[in-house]
Amino acid sequence: MSIKHELEKSLPKSLHFTSAEKEAVFERIHKRKKRRFQVFPALAGVLVLIMVAVLIVPELTSNRTAQDMTIEKLVVPDTPYPSLINAIYVDETSELIFPEETGLYSYSESTGKEQLVSLPGTAYNFAATEKWLIWSDPAEGGAVLNVMNRSNQQVTTVEGRYFADLSIKENTLVYQSGGEGFYVMDLNNQEVELLHETIGGSHSKSALKGNQIVIPEENDGVTKIFIYDIQTMERVNEIELPFEIVEYVQWSGEFIYSQGRNEDELPVLLQAQSQTGEVQEIQTPEFDEFAADGNRIALSVAASESDTVMLYELDELKVRPLNTLDHIEERLTRPRFTEEGTLVLNSEGPDFAMYILEP
Repeated sequence: MSIKHELEKSLPKSLHFTSAEKEAVFERIHKRKKRRFQVFPALAGVLVLIMVAVLIVPELTSNRTAQDMTIEKLVVPDTPYPSLINAIYVDETSELIFPEETGLYSYSESTGKEQLVSLPGTAYNFAATEKWLIWSDPAEGGAVLNVMNRSNQQVTTVEGRYFADLSIKENTLVYQSGGEGFYVMDLNNQEVELLHETIGGSHSKSALKGNQIVIPEENDGVTKIFIYDIQTMERVNEIELPFEIVEYVQWSGEFIYSQGRNEDELPVLLQAQSQTGEVQEIQTPEFDEFAADGNRIALSVAASESDTVMLYELDELKVRPLNTLDHIEERLTRPRFTEEGTLVLNSEGPDFAMYILEP
C-alpha cells in the first residue's frame, strides 16, 4: 500500500487541504524515500506523521481571532425575519433601516423602533444614509422614486418606468432605470444624467464606493464589469471576467471582488485589480455567498447539516480561518460590509437577532 494512500487515510476529516497542498506533502515524502538508506516500517510511519504535522500546525495556528472588532447583538422587537434580510446599517447613527408591510422603519438601541414613513406595501427597492431615505413605489404605467431629506422630512418624487439598484454617496444617487441604463442624480435638485447604457442583464447589483461605481453586465455568455467615476461621469476601466454568471460584486480597497460561476458549477471567489484589470482566483472552502472588506472575507460555508457564515483573513490569495464568530451558535446568513468596514449578519436563532461587527 502506498504512503500517499496511508497519508490520505490519516488526515483528520475536519481538516481540508487544497490539491496543491496535498501534492506538496507527497512530493516531500517522495523525495525523502530517494535517500540512500534503509527506512524501517516504524520509522516510515513517524516520517508520515511529521509531514502531516508540517501542514496541520500552520492550519491550526491560523485559526486566530480578529483583534480590533467589537460584536453587538441587536434584537429588533416585533419584526419578522424577512423584513431584516435586506436591512441597511447606517454607521453614523448606529441604526438599522428595514422595510415592513406598513412602511420603512429604523431601529437602534438608543431610540428603539421607529417608523420613518408609512407606505401601503413593502418597499423592496430602498436606500438610506444619515441624511437621505429613498424608495420606489409602483405606479400606473411605471414607478415613482421618492426622495426624503431626513433632516426636514421633505419628500420629492420623480416618475419613470422602473427604479432599482439604488446607491447613495453623500448627495448623489446612482440608480438603474428599466432596461435603459444607470443614471446619476443630484439629490439636492433632482437633476439626472445618464452614466451607463446597458445592453445585457446581470445577476449582481452594482457596487458604489467613494466616487467610483462598478457595474456588472452579462451578454452572450460573457461577463464584463464597467468602472465609472460618478463625479466626472467618465469610464475608468472595463474588465472581462471568465465566467457566465457573476454575483455579489463589491469593492474592497483597489480590488473588486465577485463570485463567479458557470452553469452547474460551484462558485469561485474572484479578485480583480481595478486599475490593471488583472483577475485572480482566491483559494477558499466551498461557499454559497460572501462579503469582503480589506483583508477580511466572510463566507457562507457548510456547517453540520446546513451552512453558516465564518470569518476569514485573506493572505496571498488564500483565506485563513478566524474564530471571531465561533461562539455564536445560531446559523448566520447574508454577510455584508458597510463602506466603513462594519460587518452585518442576520441570524436564524429564536430571536432572529442581527450581529454588528465594527472594526
